[in-house]
Amino acid sequence: MAVQVEYAIRDGRPIVGDTLYGGKLISEFDLTGAGSTDPLLHHQALHAWQISFRHPITENEMSLEAPFPPELRRLVTILREHRRA
Repeated sequence: MAVQVEYAIRDGRPIVGDTLYGGKLISEFDLTGAGSTDPLLHHQALHAWQISFRHPITENEMSLEAPFPPELRRLVTILREHRRA
């Protein structure tokens, strides 16, 4: 993760919601000029839907999945609907 943060900061494209490294909390109004001014997310706009690793003690392969959170899905929908051509 540290490498992604470094590139994002250097390129002036911080991760949405990562207020520690220059990201901002954004609202639907910020993105579209209409709608709520409440932040869409109160955390970084990052999500790993699936991750696999070897357990450090048992050495068994572990695989976990997490559904895409509704608030992140909403952010993606708004961004897709209002992206610049």
